[in-house]
Amino acid sequence: MPLLDDVLGCWSPGLSVASFTLPDLSRRGNPSVAQNPGSGGMRSAWTWNGNSSATIFLDGNTQHFRNTRPTLITSAGSAGRAFTVTTWIVSTGRSGLFRTIWSTGVNNPGNSPVFEFGVSSSNVIYFYGRQPNFISSSISIALNTAYFLAVGIEAGGSGTVSAGLNGAFSSIGTTNANDGQTCTDEFIGTDGTISGSDKSWFQGHIGETTSFNRLLTLSEIREIYRRGNGASGRQLTGQPPRLPPSDAVREKQTVPQLAGCVMTVRERVCVPDPHDTEHDP
Repeated sequence: MPLLDDVLGCWSPGLSVASFTLPDLSRRGNPSVAQNPGSGGMRSAWTWNGNSSATIFLDGNTQHFRNTRPTLITSAGSAGRAFTVTTWIVSTGRSGLFRTIWSTGVNNPGNSPVFEFGVSSSNVIYFYGRQPNFISSSISIALNTAYFLAVGIEAGGSGTVSAGLNGAFSSIGTTNANDGQTCTDEFIGTDGTISGSDKSWFQGHIGETTSFNRLLTLSEIREIYRRGNGASGRQLTGQPPRLPPSDAVREKQTVPQLAGCVMTVRERVCVPDPHDTEHDP
């Protein structure tokens, strides 16, 4: 599993969003704030394998979330940074239109994002980034179906982009080794940078979303999916990454989470994973 130090931000609707803010469970002080929430709020739920799980619901019109500051910071012309973003999604509308799930871009309508991913007009996962590269995958998304989605890119080099659903994770193409622009903004549920009718709003449910500072491995993606839902059917919204139970790290305080796990750092202790039934005595 990834270490806490690998996590740049983790936003979970499992905690209250009555104030229209998704708390940052990575404890880096970077909440994601609802834009155009309306009077009814944006908290919702989706039943997955018999479990009702907390989500945010975006109307596909103007609703989205904006991170207080971008986590995937890049500078124009610099060697591209590695990253991975994982999230849980249910697309409920706008089929045949682009639906951006995550975008790191520039705060200037009309400019292209530094990079983004989402569902294309062909209903497949796409990646756009490190200008001017657009990658359309063969990974299909159906409406009203819940998926765990992971998208990542290696640092510099050939700029290999990987993506997959429900624990899969493999190359979908390559892009530039250098970043084309300096990012100044970050969004969940919209491209955030294209003005007018070209806005690619996401319509549907989004669960816990996490950004990492490196390209995760296939085994790590599988384990996050397994702990979130894959093998156990526990929660639609996944759990923030935890250290292996044999060598866990925690602080004196704990962070309230869906699964009640500990994500703090001060002393090394052995923290048994209450959900790990594979190693029970």
